[in-house]
Amino acid sequence: RKHEEEKKKKKEEDEDKKDPTKKEVKENLKKAIEEFKKDTAIKSIKFTCKYANTDPENKRTSSKLGGYPYWPAEKPYPKMKGEDAILLYQINFAEMPKLEGYPSTGILQIFTPQSSAPEFYSEDTLCIYHKSILPEEKRLNNIPVSTLNLPNDLVDDEEGYFIQDGNVIYITGEEFDDYMNPRIEEYDETITKYLEKYVPNYKDYQKDVEDILWDELYPEKNKLGGYPWSIQIGYNMKEVKESPLLLNLESDEGIIYFGDGGIINISMKKKDLSNLKFENSAYFYWDCY
Repeated sequence: RKHEEEKKKKKEEDEDKKDPTKKEVKENLKKAIEEFKKDTAIKSIKFTCKYANTDPENKRTSSKLGGYPYWPAEKPYPKMKGEDAILLYQINFAEMPKLEGYPSTGILQIFTPQSSAPEFYSEDTLCIYHKSILPEEKRLNNIPVSTLNLPNDLVDDEEGYFIQDGNVIYITGEEFDDYMNPRIEEYDETITKYLEKYVPNYKDYQKDVEDILWDELYPEKNKLGGYPWSIQIGYNMKEVKESPLLLNLESDEGIIYFGDGGIINISMKKKDLSNLKFENSAYFYWDCY
């Protein structure tokens, strides 16, 4: 890979020597991108996903995809469509960097009914928030179903399941700046403003400019907060500001897989998030390739 990068760099340097104006365009483009990033940055949390095939009791409160959820023994385990619900997503906010507008403690969970796998629709998700976490002796240990013990008819499903059979995905988070991406309706108008300011002749080098913009502004797709990324739909800035992201996740056949592949978005109204009103407030959407 290093050799390929060196070859690419050498080729670009040779091209720049042949066309000094092209080199100037690239230098000015860096200024445009730097200012664009500064003006559109939103603090977010980038997820790193690591899979395992066990989910011990000491991991009940961990941030994860699939696996066994944290659940208070005093509460009935959630059922959906008459079935024990399966955990899709669990985030322990105390494990994550603090993010303005989001809880700093407590556990957020998204469940789905077994019969909904692997399609997933908004009406087939249940959002639950535990403001406080009970000690181990007050937790339910005998969780009836999870991605680690799926019923045979789900394990054998040709289209796969939310995560690979018998696995759980542990999540760690890192704060980063998320930038406006091409799925935001205002992106074209916004980026053009910076291009016209710093690179007035950018249209003469359209392909080079587009390639550099893609490399520099490639969106982070697995995250909490920031700008939503999708495949077939767009968002506007009003939606970004008023409906913060609880999860943006890309399907990956190697580890995480759902439906026929795509992007999961879970968001909710900013007012409900501020009031910790998660139940019946989160909106779930998955967008297929």
